[in-house]
Amino acid sequence: MSERRRAHMNFVDVTIRPPPSMRHPLVQLLASDDRVLREELLTWHTVDAGALEHQLMLVTGELAVYQEALESLDSIRSYDLTPIDDRHFYAYLEDDRSGGDEAWRAALVGHDFVHVPPLVFEGVVARMTLVGDPDELRAVLAALPTAVTVDVERVGEFRRPYGALTGELTDRQHEALATAFELGYFEVPREASLAEVADALGCTESTASTHLRKAERALVDATLGL
Repeated sequence: MSERRRAHMNFVDVTIRPPPSMRHPLVQLLASDDRVLREELLTWHTVDAGALEHQLMLVTGELAVYQEALESLDSIRSYDLTPIDDRHFYAYLEDDRSGGDEAWRAALVGHDFVHVPPLVFEGVVARMTLVGDPDELRAVLAALPTAVTVDVERVGEFRRPYGALTGELTDRQHEALATAFELGYFEVPREASLAEVADALGCTESTASTHLRKAERALVDATLGL
């Protein structure tokens, strides 16, 4: 019996910014429409040698706007939209991928790694968590086309008793965290006040504080596996 190789399980959180030519038509169509804020690709399955992909999405935005976009695309063979509340709904899509769009995702095929869902799309940006052997993860990132901008956000040994952090926050909580981070609210010492964060978000200080505290609590709970 051959000796088993012991694998090392690391993770990498990355942000992907593909050029227009490598974006899915749906992403490109909705990129500048603030009525659809976020898509979370929860799971997917390919058939016909990868030419057809079945996708389950959690979408934040206006269902009617999303449906109109789907109707305009020939690549969407069928779909079903299920409302959750006024701002969120599930989307089940049958997507014809034979046109070769999203070349950056195609570049990941053939590498040994696991994707921890969800794959999050916000505008033209995609965020994902990949898990696997450190050398293989480096090979995965190196395989991405040079036209794709790749930002490595975090890397380390995978010890999380939970899923990817990308799916833990609501879109508003994520927006609050991102805005506060960009303004320097989390710097030591702080470079921005809560009032400045609230002004950038277009809400009161109390509301901004609530968004930030809930987002921080969600990330702490996820980190500790609570």
